[in-house]
Amino acid sequence: QVRQVQGAAQVALRLASLAVNWLADKLIVTKERGASKLAKPKELLDLWAERYRFREMNRGVGYYSPDRNFEEFKDRLRKLPKDRKERYALSVYGGAALVAPYLRWNVNYVYIQGDAKEWVDALELKPVESGANMILTTPFDDFVFYMTQKKDGVTVVSNIQLYLDLFNFNDRAREQAEVIYKSRISF
Repeated sequence: QVRQVQGAAQVALRLASLAVNWLADKLIVTKERGASKLAKPKELLDLWAERYRFREMNRGVGYYSPDRNFEEFKDRLRKLPKDRKERYALSVYGGAALVAPYLRWNVNYVYIQGDAKEWVDALELKPVESGANMILTTPFDDFVFYMTQKKDGVTVVSNIQLYLDLFNFNDRAREQAEVIYKSRISF
């Protein structure tokens, strides 16, 4: 029902109603007796992916991490204090490597909540103008933290968010997005 959409999306009831009606017009949602049902989930995901741009919609700042490899980086994340462990989520290539490995990469992207300076200190990062191996990303919307998952003791965005982040990132990332879709997203 529209109220459930409103609650899940944390938007105004009017906006949720407009969205459901728009999706019904596109035949992605069917409406019966006051309830709506998602009829074409892949088409909805495709519409979302077409419009979502990770780099344009989120604010990322590059840093140098002293970690020599991904294992050291994961250890650093695992050792974060409990209150901080609940305020980040790994995405893009590092997140994909934990969910459905496919590509090699050299830059980790981490969504963060809270003061970026505290994250820089906690992860022992150094600011750089070029050659960053860590991008701290402030999301345009905290919805990126919805349904995060634990993989190898590290918090990763949901498979849907991972797919969206990778889809328009670059051509190689789109290949990784398709691997995520085929192996981890089922409708």
